[in-house]
Amino acid sequence: MEIKYWSGTPFWLGPAAGEGGHAVKYSAVSRQANRAAPPDHPEDLPDDYLTQALVRDLSTQEAVFDFKVQLQTEPVGMPVEDVSVKWDENDSEPVTVATLRIPPQKVDALGDLATRCESMAFNPWHALAEHRPMGGMNRLRKVVYQASIAKRVDH
Repeated sequence: MEIKYWSGTPFWLGPAAGEGGHAVKYSAVSRQANRAAPPDHPEDLPDDYLTQALVRDLSTQEAVFDFKVQLQTEPVGMPVEDVSVKWDENDSEPVTVATLRIPPQKVDALGDLATRCESMAFNPWHALAEHRPMGGMNRLRKVVYQASIAKRVDH
C-alpha cells in the first residue's frame, strides 16, 4: 500500500472522437505516512510478501491513494510510442483527480473472494473509448492479455 503505482503506457482522456482530448499517464500515490523504503534485496523476500503486507496493513488501517493524471504537454519529450521515455513531472505535474480509499478489512488470501479474484482477468482495453489505451505497446498488450485470458480459461 506504500508503493506508487503508475501506467507505463499512455491512455487517451477526452472525447472519443474529435478534439479536446489528451494523451495521459495515470498514477496512484499512497498517502500513507509510514511509507517504507523499497527493500534493498527484493529477491530475498518471500514470494507472498505483498500479500503479507496487504493482510497486515489493511487489518489496522485504510489505504488511501491520490489518483493522478499527467497530461502530455510536449509530444517529442513525452512520446506515446516510446514507453521507455519517462514523462518528466517538471514538464507536466500530475494532477490529483480523485481519492481512492480501501477500508480496513480482513484479507483472506485463501478465501472465497481471493478464489473469485483469481478467476478474473484484467485487460486495459476493457475501457470506454474516452479512456482507451494508446500506442503500439498497448496494441501489443491487447493481444498478449487476450492470449493470457484464453490460456487461463483453458486450464
